[in-house]
Amino acid sequence: MSDYSGNLDFSPTRQAKIAACEKLRDTVTGISALHKSLLDESLASSPTHRNSFSEIYRMSTQAMAMKKEEMITEYKVNLAISLEA
Repeated sequence: MSDYSGNLDFSPTRQAKIAACEKLRDTVTGISALHKSLLDESLASSPTHRNSFSEIYRMSTQAMAMKKEEMITEYKVNLAISLEA
């Protein structure tokens, strides 16, 4: 009988542990689903991971070059304005 009563232990500590485990399970399931969704999108947009990473690198490099040109132009304009004043 004592073995049976031990299995029915639903103390707050045990319930808290069960709730924490369920929350962790739900979180892991959600992260896995999100990862799969992102992976599916990236595979749909490019045939290989290698291409997607090189595409990201290329886009980042282009964005940095454009930002650099904008900053140089802005600097030249501000310099010209300050020299006129």
